[in-house]
Amino acid sequence: MRYDFACVSCIAYATLQSTYWMLYTEQAPSAWVHFALCGLVGIITAYFFVWITKYYTDYKHGPVRALALASSTGHGTNIIAGVSLGLEATALPVLVISVSIVSAFWLGNTSGLMDEAGNPTGGLFGTAVATMGMLSTAAYVLTMDMFGPIADNAGGIVEMSQQPESVREITDVLDAVGNTTKATTKGFAIGSAALASFLLFSAYMDEVATFAREPFTQVDIAIPEVFVGGLLGSMLIFLFSAWACSAVGRTAQEVVKEVRRQFIERPGIMDYKEKPDYGRCVAIVAAASLREMIKPGALAIISPMVVGVVFRILGYYTGQSLLGAKVVAAMLMFATVSGILMALFLNTAGGAWDNAKKYIETGAYGGKGSDCHKAAVTGDTVGDPFKDTAGPSIHVLIKMLATITLVMAPEDKERFFSTLQNPKRKIKNSMKMEQPATPNITPSKDNSSIKGTKKKPPTPQELISHYQSQGLDSQEASIKVIEDLQNVLFRVIASNSRGKKDKLVGEASRKIDTVNTRVAVVDMKLDLKPGYAETFAIGVASASAFRGVETVWPHVVGGIAQIWNAQNISMDRNLSSGPSGRTGQAIMIMDEKDIMIEILHRLPLKSLLISKCVCRLWNHLISDPIFISNYSRRNPQHHVSGFFLQKFLFLEQYSKLEFITCEGQDDAAPEPSLCFIEDDQGVCIQHSCNGLLLCSSFRCHEDDRKYYICKPTTKQYHQLPKPGCKTVFGINIAYDPTISPHYKIICVCDSNAIKIYDSAIGSWRVSGNHQVSPHVLLFKRGVFLNRALHWISRGALALRFDIELERMLTMPMPPIPEGRSERRLGYFGESGGHLCLIEINGPITTCFDVMRMESDYSGWSIYIYIINVQQQECEIHRSPF
Repeated sequence: MRYDFACVSCIAYATLQSTYWMLYTEQAPSAWVHFALCGLVGIITAYFFVWITKYYTDYKHGPVRALALASSTGHGTNIIAGVSLGLEATALPVLVISVSIVSAFWLGNTSGLMDEAGNPTGGLFGTAVATMGMLSTAAYVLTMDMFGPIADNAGGIVEMSQQPESVREITDVLDAVGNTTKATTKGFAIGSAALASFLLFSAYMDEVATFAREPFTQVDIAIPEVFVGGLLGSMLIFLFSAWACSAVGRTAQEVVKEVRRQFIERPGIMDYKEKPDYGRCVAIVAAASLREMIKPGALAIISPMVVGVVFRILGYYTGQSLLGAKVVAAMLMFATVSGILMALFLNTAGGAWDNAKKYIETGAYGGKGSDCHKAAVTGDTVGDPFKDTAGPSIHVLIKMLATITLVMAPEDKERFFSTLQNPKRKIKNSMKMEQPATPNITPSKDNSSIKGTKKKPPTPQELISHYQSQGLDSQEASIKVIEDLQNVLFRVIASNSRGKKDKLVGEASRKIDTVNTRVAVVDMKLDLKPGYAETFAIGVASASAFRGVETVWPHVVGGIAQIWNAQNISMDRNLSSGPSGRTGQAIMIMDEKDIMIEILHRLPLKSLLISKCVCRLWNHLISDPIFISNYSRRNPQHHVSGFFLQKFLFLEQYSKLEFITCEGQDDAAPEPSLCFIEDDQGVCIQHSCNGLLLCSSFRCHEDDRKYYICKPTTKQYHQLPKPGCKTVFGINIAYDPTISPHYKIICVCDSNAIKIYDSAIGSWRVSGNHQVSPHVLLFKRGVFLNRALHWISRGALALRFDIELERMLTMPMPPIPEGRSERRLGYFGESGGHLCLIEINGPITTCFDVMRMESDYSGWSIYIYIINVQQQECEIHRSPF
């Protein structure tokens, strides 16, 4: 005994040391202890499952003996008692699973592991460790599972070989023990399936969020479609179980008919004078087992796919991009819960019926041949398909559903909807052009090259030279190339759905970001020859629409390099991060996005508006005052009436709205495009986002102030209900038409409260106490980016509010320079998909640095150095041209 204790102690010590060695980290020094406890939770869970199942299925305990006693009063009471026993046996295992999941998740969450935002991330890993701890006993469980069939087959061999009754009594006892061990292992299997399914469900949600590029952290069953998905998941479990049990019944009928036929044709079987045809019965059972599981198997595989596709189509036409994923998630969740309960019921009830019969056969309640034994045989017959067919298959069904949904998550939904809208259309046909007099520049079948060339696509300079060889001058050739590229662009974009366009643009933008070319541009005028800049801009737009952009893009860059070299403009790929030898001219460090901006504001207005389909920066350009100014200066013959300008002054209660005309008339009437809003106090713009303006009454008390959502292009507006706040520190709009047609209004009120208005619901609601500090943060300067609102402050920390999760996170502010007591903010906004900030810290207001927030919100970095440039403290509100 002492040696055993010493061995166990050594093994435990070695296990703890191994855990410390593998899981210790300086960032979370106590994490290894938490995860060791998570593994212990899994081992304890396995032990409790074995003990509970043994209690309900072993005839040494009360439940099985009570079932045997119920058999003495008839067949019906035996069935009723067995069903009630199986239902009761689901309570304790569910409690054990619940405690283990919550305990493991809590231990992992409190381990100290954090992400970059400071949120705990060890919960799921703790659950995974608990699952592995439970599965660490799999060797012993498999041994127990093998004991049952061995003992059962031994009893069959004893009976077929006509051994003495004493031998059969021994095998009957072993058979009873085998029934208990089989039931125990089946309970263990369903418990491990529950823990594993929880992990697979979380993996499915993460996979959907990754491919959909939207947060997907919760499933709201209050949504009717999602609730229906849950009902379908529960229905799937019951229907699968019914088909599995009915398959056993039909197979049993075929076997009974075959046995009766052999008894009639071979009467000597009863007297052991003739041998029965065992092979025929085995063949019937083997063939039926394969045939009868086709329908339940197809149900398990096809159901989540059909549900996902149907509700994805519904979500596509109702503007809910993740509806299909949410419904499938609810289906998986409900199916897992219902499957656990159903499997526990079937396994335990079937094992209890079988052992109740074995208990009676030992001599209790009349023994074999008694009426009590006949009733127990009926219960055993009912329990066989429960414990041997339907019950064990459900835990496989649960894992298979989770795996199928996980595999379905990255499905190309844009391709599906493109095919759905026009199944006969092929992409290659939509890209074809018939232009015999022009070079063929359409994408090839594999989208890796451009037709008309053997190795590489033509550069803009080569296309212009082609038309010049046909007698056109430089200007006419440039215009012709622009028209050709636009035709290709229109056909590519028109042949795809809205979602497909967004995906093509996203792919092109990611690939363009990988180009490591950095260009030094001296003298920002960049007076290129007519036609070259336009050719390059449309070439970039066309390249963004092609899947083979990694092949097209380098040649387009090469084309503009040739043009710049012809204009004696230097391109230095090895330029350092900062300029040296500053002069009186503006010097900027630019990448491809900056080049794109500089090129796009040289386009005609029609071409600029077309670029919205293929340029990810388009939505950001309208709110960029430098872009508006440069575009107005370089395009005097335009059709833009003007744009809104709103000055932010700290001493005024509201921002001052002005309308800047582009028609050369300084005496233009203010707010010419907002006069359709009927308000006696006049209106001012509080915020703007992607073409929608959030306006309010200009100068009045908060109780009398009205809020409006308007769209200047259509002159439509909607008056919002009052938020019900005594004081409004800031109100902002969050709207992304590429994701949802609905918008949200975020209002920072008194008492540190944040209220949210959802256009899908049409009412205000409180989003908890987020402990904001309205006297430090500038809530009137909210910037909507990456599904979050960002607010700067005069202090050391700023805030960002996640719209989907409704969670407030912090982000750093640049340090205040020495010698200054407060910040002097010049601009805060979004440019090129990044937060940008301008602070005027020196005595000269025309010298400043443009800072850009890192993508992980770790800090600010100087992005552009600008000297000797006039700058105003203003913001241009986004309004479609």
